[in-house]
Amino acid sequence: MFNNIRVSTLAATLGVALLAATAVPQLAASEFDKKTVVTFNAPVEISGRVLLPGTYVFKTIGNDGYVVTVYNADENRVYGTFHATPVESATIPDKARVELSESTGSAPEAIRAWFYPGVSHGWEFPATRMQKQAAAERAD
Repeated sequence: MFNNIRVSTLAATLGVALLAATAVPQLAASEFDKKTVVTFNAPVEISGRVLLPGTYVFKTIGNDGYVVTVYNADENRVYGTFHATPVESATIPDKARVELSESTGSAPEAIRAWFYPGVSHGWEFPATRMQKQAAAERAD
């Protein structure tokens, strides 16, 4: 009887440990890929692609973490995969932040950069040729 209790206790302990070990990667997944849910109430442009008003999911992929994929809210449609460049933030944001660039005429505002909460660096998206041209015209 004493051995049966020990075996049952050992089996239960191992079961809890195994369950905890498999749960850890799932809990860290959002931290690893910097998953961020963003809702826009006006069209925005990201590296030449227009996103209509709605909810989107931003995630990093790859070893360097500077490839960003934008999904729909259900994460079953990819709107684009973009190579971003690192950019430093003057402050460490306590919540996700998306910075927009000025638009010209009827063009939508462009997503310039995205910052994940608690991280000093972010992801800057390359401007399109039209955005660069418009910025040069504003500077003249």
